Amino acid sequence: DESAELPSRMPAGPMIQPDVPAWGAMLKEYEAGRKAQPPLEAYEQGRARVTHASKHAEQARYNPLLQTFTDGSEASVREQEVTMVTRHLNRARDRQTSLESEFDLLTLRSKHPGLSSTSSTATSTAGSDALQPTSAARRELPYNILSGVSVAHHSYLPPAARPTDAELVGEPKPKLQTATSRPREHDLLSGRYVRGHEERTAADKARERRRAAHSFWETHDYDPLKCEFYNPHKEARLREREAAALAEQPHKSYRRLAPPPPKKGGGGGGPLPPLAE
Repeated sequence: DESAELPSRMPAGPMIQPDVPAWGAMLKEYEAGRKAQPPLEAYEQGRARVTHASKHAEQARYNPLLQTFTDGSEASVREQEVTMVTRHLNRARDRQTSLESEFDLLTLRSKHPGLSSTSSTATSTAGSDALQPTSAARRELPYNILSGVSVAHHSYLPPAARPTDAELVGEPKPKLQTATSRPREHDLLSGRYVRGHEERTAADKARERRRAAHSFWETHDYDPLKCEFYNPHKEARLREREAAALAEQPHKSYRRLAPPPPKKGGGGGGPLPPLAE
């Protein structure tokens, strides 16, 4: 028998039934879990209660009209604001001191005299020989670029270190290196031309009037409201052409007429006689 030779897949010995609860017991356990409610104490511990009184207290903590805190923290908040503003201003001043110019371009005064006090004290104790004009001061322009005043009277250097008027006279005039470094024809402070202000101003006004007239006639040729040209000469020429065409209109209509047939024309059949004036 072939079936007897095949190995058996079933384990030997009696079958062990697993301890599986009945289907009905599982349904009952599920329904009981659905209907059971946790105790109120556990629910209150897991969820914070938000009441109207707590929200009203939070809203009343800050007065929007007086812009102050009413819970006693106004002093600490003011100290914190002062500390933050002071820290921000100190950081900005440090950045300004390290990156910007040491002197004000308008007043030519030091922006941080406290930092340069040590160097000024050392310079004053060194004697008058230390307050001589440097080579960099002598190489600069003989006048201030903002005010136009001589550097002997308007300079960032101390009075003792400035060059005198006698020293500035002998200095050669700076040469023009490029086309962009030419002297200005217009004074920025007075708003006038350096040479020939009245003549050049009149020429500028005439040029602007011609430019405005050219721009006007580019966009204004015919007035649609008045049904006429803006230029009176052009309008007069148009009226003359219209009058000539109106006077010629009867002759054009008469010439377009066909000659009468021979039956009505007396057998002539020729062209029409000219129209009498």
